[in-house]
Amino acid sequence: MLPEHVLKSILENLGKMEGVKGVVITTTEGIPVHSTFSPEITEKISAFAASLLDKAKKMVKEVGGTRVTFIVLDTSSGELLIASEQEYVIAILR
Repeated sequence: MLPEHVLKSILENLGKMEGVKGVVITTTEGIPVHSTFSPEITEKISAFAASLLDKAKKMVKEVGGTRVTFIVLDTSSGELLIASEQEYVIAILR
């Protein structure tokens, strides 16, 4: 696991990017680690992002791929960016 100060630094740096509404760092199991959102929103985003990433990995494997590293969902209210990095999932809303 990454040290606490590294996780907080990641949150701060991503949160400073133009247009970013918030950031959640979660485990691949959907357990929140750090977030700039309220606890309720953090729980929802963590579970959703981990589940979506798991489903994307299964889909990619089915079609002969080997790895999912980044997912972009473009919605009417903005973008949800989901990145997978070892044992963590980073979800950014902008």
